[in-house]
Amino acid sequence: MIKLFIELFFITFVKIEPSFVWDGTSYTVIEHSKKNEQIISRKNKSTKSPIFGANIRINSDTTSDQISPFITSTSEGNIYVVWSDREAEVKSNNNVRFSKSANKGLNWSSPNPLISDSSRGTITAPSIKMGGDNVLYTAWNSGMCFDKSNDYGETWGIDICPNDTLFTISSHLNCSFVTVGDTIYMAFLRAPEPPPDFKVYFVKSEDGGITWTGAKRISAFPPGSACTSMSLGIDAMNNLYIIWRDAYDIGFSKSTDKGDTWTNPVYNIPDTYGDCVSPPCLYVGKDGTLSVVWSYYQDATHKGTCFAKSNDTGATWTHPNILLDTIVATSQFIDGNNNNLYITYSDAANIYFTMSTDTGSTWSPKEIVNDTDVNDRNYPILDADEDGNIYIVWGDKRKGIWDIYFSAGQVAGIEVEDAIIPPYTTSIAPNPFTIKTNIQYQVKNYGKVTLDIYDIKGCRVKELVNETKQAGRHKIYWDGYADLGKEIPAGIYFLKLTTASHSIASKLIKLR
Repeated sequence: MIKLFIELFFITFVKIEPSFVWDGTSYTVIEHSKKNEQIISRKNKSTKSPIFGANIRINSDTTSDQISPFITSTSEGNIYVVWSDREAEVKSNNNVRFSKSANKGLNWSSPNPLISDSSRGTITAPSIKMGGDNVLYTAWNSGMCFDKSNDYGETWGIDICPNDTLFTISSHLNCSFVTVGDTIYMAFLRAPEPPPDFKVYFVKSEDGGITWTGAKRISAFPPGSACTSMSLGIDAMNNLYIIWRDAYDIGFSKSTDKGDTWTNPVYNIPDTYGDCVSPPCLYVGKDGTLSVVWSYYQDATHKGTCFAKSNDTGATWTHPNILLDTIVATSQFIDGNNNNLYITYSDAANIYFTMSTDTGSTWSPKEIVNDTDVNDRNYPILDADEDGNIYIVWGDKRKGIWDIYFSAGQVAGIEVEDAIIPPYTTSIAPNPFTIKTNIQYQVKNYGKVTLDIYDIKGCRVKELVNETKQAGRHKIYWDGYADLGKEIPAGIYFLKLTTASHSIASKLIKLR
C-alpha cells in the first residue's frame, strides 16, 4: 500500500478533459489523468444544478432576424444547430441555416444556408436529429421540407418536400420528428380547410427520406378548432406518442405499430386547470415514462408553467400537476436521461433552467441562463447527453436584432472516490435487446478503429465503424440489421473492437 502511494505521488499526470455521468441520484464528475496504459479517474458526485457558462452567439453579423433554433449533440461533444434566417427586405423569404461545433460549443462553423426558396414562403421552426452512422436529418415547415447529410453536416443533399406529391397543401405550421436509424417518423400541422383549421398529420420514411408514406390525420377536433403546435416522441420499443395544443386543450394519441394506426385522440391530458397558452413539449424516457411541460392561464392567481408525467403510456397522468413556476412561459422544452429531467423555458425576458433528480417529483430552483439583463428572448431548446452535458440555444435580441445564442451547463461536485478505467472498453445497453441497442466504446489513441458484429460461427454480419477516430469515448446506435439490410435472427453475437494495438470482444444477445 505504501509503495503504491509513493508511486502515485511521484507520477506526473497528463490531464484529460473531464466527463460527467448520471447514476440516477446524482452526477459523477470524472476528472481523468493518464498513467502509462491506464486512465486514473477521480470521481465527484453532486445533485446541484448545472452552472452555465458565457453566452455565445452562433450566427455571423447580419441585418436580418435569426429565429427558431433547434439543437442536437453527440457524447463526443459535437453539437449541431439549425435555425431560420429571415431576410431583411422580404420577411417571408427565409433561409434555413446550419452551424456545428466540435468542442462542446466553444467554437462554431460559419453558418451555411440549407435552403433559400422564396416560392415556398415563410420558413420557420426547423428541427435537426441524428440518424445512423454520420447522418443528420433536418426538416422545416415550408411545404414540409426535409434534408439529409451523410457526413455530419459537411455537405447536404437536395431538399425533399414529400408532401408536395402526397396531397395539396394550403398551409403548414411547425413539425416534429424522431429517427431510428434510417426510419424517420414525422408529425406536422396542415390545414385541409382554410386556416386556422390546422390539424395534426403523420408520415414516415423507412429508407432515410427517399420515399414516404401517405399522410395520416391524428387530431379530430371539430372544424374551427386550431392546432398550433405538436411534440412527437418514441420509446425503446418504437411506440410513438404525440401531444398537441388544440384550441386551449392538450391532445394526446399514441401508436404501437410504428405509426400505421393511432389511438383516438384524448383531450385535456393532462388536466391543465385552465387554458393551455403555450406549446406543450413531450419527453419519452427509456423506460417509457412520458413527461410533459406546458403553461396554463386561468386568472391572475391561477397560472404558471406546469409539469406532469405518465407511467402507463398515457393512460393516466400525475394529479395534481406540479407547478414549476408562476411565470406563464411563452415557450418551454424538456429533455432528459436516466432518472434525470431538464426543462428550459422563457417568459420573453429571460431563459430559465430547472432540473429534477427523481423523475419529476421535485425540481431545483430555477436558474437564469442568459448573462445580460436585456429583454426579448424566446424559444429555448436544450439537448442533454448521457454524460451530463447540457446545451441550450435560444433567440436573443440583446443587440437590437434577433440572434441565435448558446450556453453549455456542467455540474460541480465533491470528491468521493478514485478509480482506474481501462483505455479500451465497450458497453452495450440494452443487452439483451429486441429492436435496437446503443453501443459505447472508448479508445486510447487517435487512429483507425473498426467495430464489427460477428455471429456465433465467426462470420461478420455487420460493420458498424471503419474510420479514423479521436481518442476518447464514442457512441453508435445499432438497429439489429446486417450489412445486407436484413434483420438478424435471435441468438448470440459478438461485438469486436479493433485498433492498431488492441482488440477486444463483448457478447450481446438478440431476442425475438
